[in-house]
Amino acid sequence: MASKPLKICSAPGCSRLCRDGRCEKHKTTKRQSWEDYERRNPGKTRAKRKFFNSKAWQKLRRWVLVQHPVCQECGHRKAVEVHHVEPRDQRPDLALDEDNLLAVCSACHKSIEARRRVEP
Repeated sequence: MASKPLKICSAPGCSRLCRDGRCEKHKTTKRQSWEDYERRNPGKTRAKRKFFNSKAWQKLRRWVLVQHPVCQECGHRKAVEVHHVEPRDQRPDLALDEDNLLAVCSACHKSIEARRRVEP
């Protein structure tokens, strides 16, 4: 059986040759990669990921975006994100409550989240 041809490591800036995408220096397990990601992004926990990947959230999110195709904040751009008016970490009981959700464009969602971080 022929071995795979050598390729340049896919890690940014690495020019080592390897057979499986990444050289030995840059090869990590999925668990290591996830732990590194969590360390660099402390607000993105497993519980948060579990909620946003849940079928209940995905179904409700799609429904809200169908019901409100235009941003409810600016009224001009296409709504592509669903925002929790009362944050999930403060009011988990409202996480799947349609009255606590706004269909917004990316720009408005970033603006809302920035204001939320600044407010006491």
